[in-house]
Amino acid sequence: MKLILSLLAVAMLGVSSSAYAITMGDFKKTDCSLPIFSGNGCATSANTECFEGGSLKAGDKITGLSDSWTNATSWEVVLYKDEITYPAMVNIGGNGTAWLNNPTKDTDFWKTGAEVIFTPETGSGTKRDVFSLKPGKKVTVLEASLGANYQLERSDKKNGEYVGLVKFPVNYHTVSETTGKAGALVSHLECAAFKASVATAAAVIPVTPTTPPTPPTTTPVPTGATKVKTGAADTLLFMGLAMLLALAFMFARKRKSV
Repeated sequence: MKLILSLLAVAMLGVSSSAYAITMGDFKKTDCSLPIFSGNGCATSANTECFEGGSLKAGDKITGLSDSWTNATSWEVVLYKDEITYPAMVNIGGNGTAWLNNPTKDTDFWKTGAEVIFTPETGSGTKRDVFSLKPGKKVTVLEASLGANYQLERSDKKNGEYVGLVKFPVNYHTVSETTGKAGALVSHLECAAFKASVATAAAVIPVTPTTPPTPPTTTPVPTGATKVKTGAADTLLFMGLAMLLALAFMFARKRKSV
């Protein structure tokens, strides 16, 4: 058997930018020995199959659930209408997780596949509606009604933690080739587990504070400006000028006295 679904993503509180459907196709098969399955009534056995159902955000809906069943045996198998057990969503997220069933009544949520037509059983003391499936044939046993869905209302689980488990049972009997009678009841169970999808906050990159540059202690000289030279050469120049002035003063006095 194969479980098939589609996801209808809807934002919380009924506010959505644009609802969209994601066709998941067949679930990815996984090991029933994992604690999430073995601890919730889906332990490993010849008649149990386990699947990873995907991830859901609060407000997301699971819709379009169905189960295709192939008679892989060499004998005819039969389903009795009064032995149909409806699928169920099991809350495995604890008290902080809540699911909604829309509609809440199983007979409104689920319907038999179009090819599953029950007819009164012949040659039996009790009247039971039965459906027969020949070897190698495939049918959809049960499918969700149009619009029926499981909705993850809320959850406090972390990203990647499990929040829900859909159990999809099918009860059947193998018909004996020698007697033509249905044998013992066989209960086949498929379990699909769903995880929480929680957005993680983006990492904050620390900002290193920058130190402002230390102002210069002296007034910088503009590029290309001429610097005034000082030192021994300037002192000799001043002494020479003084001597020339002194000589000029002496000659001036001599001329005056003549």
